[in-house]
Amino acid sequence: MYSKESRWGVVALSDDHSSTNNNNFPRHGSHLSSDVAARLAFVSSEGKTRFSRAARRAPHAASGAHRLSIVADLKRRSSLGVPVASYADAGAVASEIADFPVDAVSVCTDELWGGRVEDLAAVRSTVARAEVPILCKDLFVDPVQVALAAELGADAVLLIACVLGSKLEDLLDGATVVGLEAVVEVHTPDEVRFALNCGATTLLVNARDRLGDDPAAASLTQAVGLRDLIPPNILALATGGIRDERTVRLLAAAGYDGLLVGRAVVGQPPDRAEALVAAVRGLETSYVETMLPRL
Repeated sequence: MYSKESRWGVVALSDDHSSTNNNNFPRHGSHLSSDVAARLAFVSSEGKTRFSRAARRAPHAASGAHRLSIVADLKRRSSLGVPVASYADAGAVASEIADFPVDAVSVCTDELWGGRVEDLAAVRSTVARAEVPILCKDLFVDPVQVALAAELGADAVLLIACVLGSKLEDLLDGATVVGLEAVVEVHTPDEVRFALNCGATTLLVNARDRLGDDPAAASLTQAVGLRDLIPPNILALATGGIRDERTVRLLAAAGYDGLLVGRAVVGQPPDRAEALVAAVRGLETSYVETMLPRL
């Protein structure tokens, strides 16, 4: 047995991948079928690109300007235990949000965010018709978890650099083997450089420092600064502290391709959430740049 120390406690995995602690994926032994094991034994011949294609929207036909994408972060509470939204049927919530429309949906499956592995299957079954890509958000520390996410219908998985450390490259390889895209969450310049050196092609810059003294504080200034370290061929997304159009404009002006938004979409009445989604998806970089001096 080995363990992964994090701010939230120890995630322990035995050699047979059965969990003794707080990680949802290995605990559900009924899902660890031969199909899951087979995904790790053979390299997938059909790698998915649905998430990255949705998150990097094509230029507007008329103006040629880049438009921002939005990924709805479906979760019941924040990583600090603050309630975000109360729902029993994650699939029904995702279906409603997909109709706004959003470009992709992030499904939190770990107890940290009030999630469970069944949420992923429920969301997959309800948004399949709308062809909305799904990002699975969990405390991934073992390739078998990535394989299970693939088996349950995810298009991409979120890998958190400060949790994985030296294991990041192994998990990136695991995602490639099972045919999933990987989104690597980073917060510092060193994490950006480390993730790129490991081969990450999609970065999610979190304005909040999960391991800092005040993980609830969001530094948009740092998020803007980190964008300059990300090459143009790398898909760059931002998250953390995104609550209004002013923040959205600032991040779009910095050159981010899209935003992952939780409380401002999932934790708001549908009319307010839909209005913010429309505002995000309607922004063009050229328009945002002219607004930047006024912010």
